[in-house]
Amino acid sequence: MLKYPRMPLLFLFLICNCMISRSFSAEPHEKKQNKSLSPAVSADNSIRRDNITLTPFKIQLVESKNKKGKLEYLPSDEDVEIIPAWPGVDAFCHNNGLYFIAKDKTARKIAALDSPAKLIFEGSFLWIYQVDPERISIIDKDGKILGKIDSGSGLPKSDIVFIMHPVAPGKILIAGTVAPLGLNAQLIKRRSWIGIAEYANKKTAFKIFHEAKKQFPDDAPIEQQNAALLDAEIAFEPQYISTHADEKGKKYYFIVCGISALVVDGDNLKVSAYRPILDNDHECDSFPHGSSASCNGIYYTLKKFDYGQDSIVSKFKFDPESMRLKLISSQDMSKHRSQGLSSAPCNIEGKILHLEDALIVQTFMDEIRLINLKTEEERKLPAPVEEDSFLSNPRYLFMTNNFGLVKPSDETFYQIRY
Repeated sequence: MLKYPRMPLLFLFLICNCMISRSFSAEPHEKKQNKSLSPAVSADNSIRRDNITLTPFKIQLVESKNKKGKLEYLPSDEDVEIIPAWPGVDAFCHNNGLYFIAKDKTARKIAALDSPAKLIFEGSFLWIYQVDPERISIIDKDGKILGKIDSGSGLPKSDIVFIMHPVAPGKILIAGTVAPLGLNAQLIKRRSWIGIAEYANKKTAFKIFHEAKKQFPDDAPIEQQNAALLDAEIAFEPQYISTHADEKGKKYYFIVCGISALVVDGDNLKVSAYRPILDNDHECDSFPHGSSASCNGIYYTLKKFDYGQDSIVSKFKFDPESMRLKLISSQDMSKHRSQGLSSAPCNIEGKILHLEDALIVQTFMDEIRLINLKTEEERKLPAPVEEDSFLSNPRYLFMTNNFGLVKPSDETFYQIRY
């Protein structure tokens, strides 16, 4: 008779004990979850979560006022390229003007530009390319124009594409393509060239060291087309230029065009055609496109597959004998599949930034990851704010001297610290 009442009492005791223990253990877990999901906002509107701090800021355009007399700010949603220049100075071109940004987040107009411009910094000077008339201006940290390179210096008119790339203080690499005007594209005779521009001892110099005047045989059999891809004398349209240094520090410049590239030896400026492995269907092991970074003798690329299905970071070593980048390893960075993203623009490939002993990798899905180059450890940097404007804005990270790592968003710039 006594056994039966004891069993339900014991059972009830165990249930109550379990519920009490779960209530105590669940509270800190819930707080931990809320802590990671709800970012902390500080007095300066900085947002911190998961060891990531995002500080919003705006860049004030000094001596620039709108119609109401109020100070204007640099729009973060415009395609303005901010580049780090001298210590404490970042530079950009906006509304036909060259601006320098200071640490106090003010941008002063240094020089007026009569046409849109491209801007690079090679360690000593800013080089600004403008059209109409076509010219390159060299500018010092005070905004003074030190010299110009134009048609009188031998600079060709490049009506298809013109790309500048830093080489060393006082020296840049330039690639361009020229074509006579015509309505029938098949009759256009293109001419491509690569040159070096220098500024030293208060003098400018420009020299073309490679010209490509042959035309690609579009109507020829596939075997002849494949052979033309291996010919450095075929006219090309450069898409971008990247730098690679091997283990001994020897530099190569890859002028990427289509599925192939031209390789410029940094010591003697010898130009060779990158040698993709081709078959009769144009399927090939082509030059690895995408944002790139070179460090410790390794050439890193970030590639996006068509329709944005995946982003892949690959490691290569360059073999000058075979004139090829040989794959070491590849890693899927995004872990995302295309779900309603098939209409995403295919020209968005992501970005790689080399920061001291680390790589910052931003996929087209706006994932940001940190790769330690010494340990090869990878850490995902989650977005500190749950804002559609931050996560969906296709603009990429860039480095600045004054604010470090910066991400433009729809309404402001964000300084990212981790």
